[in-house]
Amino acid sequence: MKTWFKLLFISLLITAWTLNTGIAQHHTGSDKSDHSNIVEIIALDYAFDAPDEIPSGWTTFHFTNEGDEEHFFVPLLLDEGWTFEDYMEGVLPPVNDAWIAHREGHIGQEEALEQVFGMFEEGEIEVGYEYRGGSGIVAPGLSTEVMLYMEPGTYVLECYIKAEDGEFHLMEGMVRELVVSGHNSEAQPPEADIEIIFADGSIEMNGDLAAGRLTFSVTADQEYDNVHIAKIDGDADLREVAEWMDWFAVNGLRHPAPASFIGGMHALQPGTTGYFTVDLEPGRYLFVRGFNYWNVGVLKDVTIAP
Repeated sequence: MKTWFKLLFISLLITAWTLNTGIAQHHTGSDKSDHSNIVEIIALDYAFDAPDEIPSGWTTFHFTNEGDEEHFFVPLLLDEGWTFEDYMEGVLPPVNDAWIAHREGHIGQEEALEQVFGMFEEGEIEVGYEYRGGSGIVAPGLSTEVMLYMEPGTYVLECYIKAEDGEFHLMEGMVRELVVSGHNSEAQPPEADIEIIFADGSIEMNGDLAAGRLTFSVTADQEYDNVHIAKIDGDADLREVAEWMDWFAVNGLRHPAPASFIGGMHALQPGTTGYFTVDLEPGRYLFVRGFNYWNVGVLKDVTIAP
């Protein structure tokens, strides 16, 4: 009886260990059975609730905005040799100083941007990094999914929407380090329902744009290519929505937004592809192709039938 009980006890321990391991693998994105790699990111006012380290490879970021203001997340891949602390000390202060000078009316937007670009070109800001996609803008209470290929390295996770007083969220604490390990999750990219193509200054879409949950693929044509989706109510001024997305304008990306944003894709590297999933209810939507500094983004006005 003692031997039988001992074997049963060992068997139960093994079973419990196996189940717990499977659950842990699923949450950390290393479950090989369905090749999923899901990472939860929750946006708060003003912080990210997110893991410190994730596997490399195709990653599904489930992004939820639990704050009272608009948020997005963008992962910046630091060049080899640079650290999160280097970014915090070497990039944010001088860029924010130029922004404050513009916001307070001491210099114009063009001069402020020239200062920022000049600091990079002249080597005053030495820290190197690249945009690697990220979520579109998401209104409070909404969520979206973004699928990106994450290379191993050190990333900066940030949101540079502005609070009502004009302060960047990242300067309020909405910035953190994210390490992507050399362990590849072997996750696979999703199948897209709609293909977004940037060509000749326009937004083209291939696929059946209908109500429901849709996955979009986005391939960047040039640097800073991105797309954000706003749900339009009533007689909203579409130009106002697009101009609001100019991040370095005094009122650009400043809470509250002139429309309810539901997601999209942040700036990808040229020639790379990312995916995002959103729920489209019947209604009118504005797809905005980015905010490239002095140029208002390209617009695509669509209506989803019931």
